[in-house]
Parts: sequence; structure tokens; C-alpha cells
Amino acid sequence: MYIDQLKRGLEKKGHHVDILAKHPNLNGYYLVNHGKFISCDKLNKLINSCFNGYLSARVPIAKEKSNHCFELAASYFNLEDYDIIHTQDIFSTRLLSRVKPKNTPLIASIHGCIATEYLIHRDRSFIYNNHIPNSNHHFDWKYKYWQEYSGATSSDITIVATNWLNNLLINGFNVPPQQLTIIPYGQDISEFDKKMEETSPVISPPGKTVIVCPARLAFIKGHKILIQTLEKLKQQRNDWVCWLVGDGNLRNELKLMTKRLNLEQNVKFLGVQKNIPAILKQADICVLSSLQESFPYAIMEAQLAGLPVVVSDAGGLPETVVNGQTGFISQKGNSDSIYMNIRQLMENKEMRNAMAANARLWAIQKWDLETMVDRTLDIYEQVIKSKKGGDA
Repeated sequence: MYIDQLKRGLEKKGHHVDILAKHPNLNGYYLVNHGKFISCDKLNKLINSCFNGYLSARVPIAKEKSNHCFELAASYFNLEDYDIIHTQDIFSTRLLSRVKPKNTPLIASIHGCIATEYLIHRDRSFIYNNHIPNSNHHFDWKYKYWQEYSGATSSDITIVATNWLNNLLINGFNVPPQQLTIIPYGQDISEFDKKMEETSPVISPPGKTVIVCPARLAFIKGHKILIQTLEKLKQQRNDWVCWLVGDGNLRNELKLMTKRLNLEQNVKFLGVQKNIPAILKQADICVLSSLQESFPYAIMEAQLAGLPVVVSDAGGLPETVVNGQTGFISQKGNSDSIYMNIRQLMENKEMRNAMAANARLWAIQKWDLETMVDRTLDIYEQVIKSKKGGDA
């Protein structure tokens, strides 16, 4: 969503934007808006010969081979044509810094922290104590730490969307403060409003409060905590449904969990949907029970749709909500905390309506796309002048 919104905003101002990505067939890379393609099969023979005897058995060789395939593919697409290269993760940033033309500025946007996601998966206690181990803790962590640090420092400047991620990179990974700048995400509000008025693929059932959770079905999004919350809610009342919008590797496990807890009539799995704004218009409350987040578009969109939001206090989520005015902030990993906040909104319709109005106003003031694009262009011009000299 960020890439799409930024591309549209830049093009409206007269700039040309190409996108380099993995091809949908997963066997190559292409320039999305040109159709230019290179197959990884052409590169793998060279890469395999270079890797023989090179890496320790403890390094994920398959991942590193994939990275170098991307690096060579990027070289193939003639990077000399571009005034700016803007990468979107720590991996592409490190790799593009190695093959780009020397004087071409490289800007990076980092949208989360892969290293701390690894810690959450490895050690569930990290969810609560947030203690980042020393980089010498063990080999796997040293490798993740190096990836995070090198990805954040390989660009001329690195953009993050929240104070949380900014501070985490500085204090947890020793990234120099001057390397980072904070630019919150933006949204094309007029385009969002048009989509919101289109026909929704689902309609809210009469007499039911609709709770919506737009998030991929992955562990880091905290759906298990949400379903535990909904079990508590059903013990008190049954006048609600919860729509889970998105798909992922936990789909089957979450379906079995809802069946075991007798929530099949209340929890609906909607899968991947093209028109999220129209679905949000049908809902009453938006919930995100994530274990880690930086700045989710889901909350920005819910606020634009005029929904009060219930979020966990993970990562940058508290920066997107005015607690008690546009929604409620709950303790991450705590189903009781989320339950109490949802219950408050269901029991007090007047408060819910006031929060809905506040959320819409807050979103219009905070999440305007033009502000994001203008601030990003300022960074582009600053780096071009620094790198090349003269006028941008």
C-alpha cells in the first residue's frame, strides 16, 4: 500500500516511477510497469559456483542465494537511468547499495523490524519484556542483528514511519540517529472515500455489532489473542460478528480454534478482499491485537472510515490512536485488556459514535497523502544535492 500510494503521489507531481519486484511466478524479477523480465535460472549457475564452500553451514544459504539473485537482476535493469533509488526493506537496501551507480542516491524505507519479529517467534516472553539480547548472544541472533543494522545504514538516509521504530533502531541496533528521519504514512483520502461508497462484498447483519480485523493471518498479528478475547465476549453477549479480513499461514489453525471455542457463527473469515474501504463502512469497531507493528495501514483506513479502533500497545500502534478519544489502547498479548475495551464500545453507543467522529477528523488531519509525498520529495532533493551537488 505504501509503495502504491507513494508512486501515485509522485506521479501526480510529474515524476516518473518504476517498480522492481519479484515476478508473480516467483522465478524471476521484473519492472512492473514495463514488463521487462529476467529469470533467476539465468543467474543461479553463476551464484551457485560462487557459493561453493563460501558460507558457514549455519548461514541460511538459500536466502542468501535469493538475495544475490535479486542483486544481479537489479544490475541487469540499468540502474544508471534513475535519479533516485528508493528501497523498501533492509534486504534490498543492502543489496542495491552494492550494485547501484556510485553517485545515484539511495533512500530506504523500513516498515518494521524483522529481527525483533524473529525474537517474538523464538521466545514468547519477548512479547512482554522487550529485552533485546546482546549481539553476541548466539549466531542466529548475530546474523539477524547484522541484517537489521546493515539494512538500516546502507542507504544515504533511512525513512521510518514511527518514533517507535526510530528509537528501536537507534537504541537496539546502534543505528546513528542522523541516519534516520520520520515520515508517517499518508492516504489518498478522496480515492479512499470513493472506494468506500462502492458496493461492499459483505453486508452487516441486522441487529449485530460488526467488529472487523483487517490483517494477514500470521502469528505476529495476534489473532489467537483476539479469538480468546471474542470467547470472553460471547460469554457475555451474542449480538456481534467479527470479520477477519486477510489470509495467511494461520488460516486453518484459527478456523479450528474458532470451532473449538464455539465461535463459528460469530467469526467469519473473509479472505483477501480488494475493496477494504467498502467493508470498513459496514463495520462498527476495528480491532488490531498485534504483537508487533510499526504503522499499519489498517488503522489509518479504519479511522478514515469513521471507526473507533481498539489496538494493542505493540510497537508504533499507540502513536496512531488518541486513547479515549479515537479509540482504546490495550496491553499486547492480554485478551482481558482487549475484551474490556471492546465491551466499553459495545455498551456505550454514544461514546462509540463520538469516537468514530473523532477518528475520522484525526485521520483527515494526520494522514494526508500530499504531506507524505512532499516530505519524501524534500528528502530526495536533500540527498541529491548532497550526493551530486548543484540544484536537485
